[in-house]
Amino acid sequence: MFKNLQPLFTIINREIDWMISKWVYWFLTVVGPLLGFALVIGIFHQGVVRELPVTVIDQDQTKTSRQITRMINATSIASVNSNCANLAQAQSLMYDGKTQAIIVIPEKLEQGLYQNAQPDIIVYINNANILKGGLLKSGIYKAISTFSSGIKVQTAMKKGENHHKALSEARPVILDTHVLFNPYNNYFYFLATALMPVILIVFTLLSAIYSLGYELKNATSEAALKKANNSIVVLTIGKLLPYTILFFIQALIFNYLIFGYMDMPLTGSYSILMISELLLIIAYQFLAVFMVGILGNLRLSVSIGSAYSMMALTFSGLTFPEFGMPLIARGFGQLFPLSYWLKVFTGQTLRADPLSVSMINMCYLIIFILMGMVCLHWLKMKYKHEKYWSKN
Repeated sequence: MFKNLQPLFTIINREIDWMISKWVYWFLTVVGPLLGFALVIGIFHQGVVRELPVTVIDQDQTKTSRQITRMINATSIASVNSNCANLAQAQSLMYDGKTQAIIVIPEKLEQGLYQNAQPDIIVYINNANILKGGLLKSGIYKAISTFSSGIKVQTAMKKGENHHKALSEARPVILDTHVLFNPYNNYFYFLATALMPVILIVFTLLSAIYSLGYELKNATSEAALKKANNSIVVLTIGKLLPYTILFFIQALIFNYLIFGYMDMPLTGSYSILMISELLLIIAYQFLAVFMVGILGNLRLSVSIGSAYSMMALTFSGLTFPEFGMPLIARGFGQLFPLSYWLKVFTGQTLRADPLSVSMINMCYLIIFILMGMVCLHWLKMKYKHEKYWSKN
């Protein structure tokens, strides 16, 4: 049995020797992915956006206006860091990026409230970043509406109504909201858990392309096939298996970072998640077989592989919902294994999807693997072609 496996062990040892001796392999398999993980964790470790700078133009200068300012400053999203005398000065701060919102408290606000009028508080929000602007708008509006409701309650109680009745009149309808799957408004859960797998698949695909294509570039393909007893299956498995193990270990590191270090919820099965990650890695490795087998050129394969792997996040449906995309964009999104894996990931982490739902998307990952297997014949033809028996 072990004698039959000797060609496979020979190819594995040969590939490991290459990995150890060449710096490019160190970068593609260890340094690059871990450096990318560290960068994402460093950027998104706080998770939730907090204390965005806000400017207040207090034209009333009363106890009431100062109370409004304190309530806005007390929200987790806003931090009142400047008070300006006029709108032009505040706009200059916004153009310079030193403030994200301008709140104008008009003159005679307190007097208007005592006279049962409805004075307007004007809010200008920098909405260049839609998510950040939306969170800031929600926080400021909630603080102002809470203050407004408090004034209505106090006014009603001064007229002789009890507290319960005054509160019900101030807020006649109270929404009882329940966010089903992601109630955290957490940047880390939203972006980092997508960016880190993208980093993983980029290096998985590029390392596999480089490993397979280097045989053609270095004119060693014929010798490699001979060591594998002329079996392209043995050669491919032997060359890719060390990378499969390495990147699966890095997938486990990714799991530790998000579930252990950043405490992301896991409502589903960790076993299903691990199996899907292994299938994702193998799917991208066999996409490398497809690219090198079709193109037969290391440089072109690396270029196309880089673009292909980076586009996966754009069309995955995570940053922009899939149902809102044009039909052609939705169809294009089905060409990336990451799109199917993200459905498994979100299903197991946030929605507790049953196995039957996740299995459908895992089967699509297997289809990508089978597509690469079909191309093994073309890869063997490239390896045996005399064009690649001398360095090109």
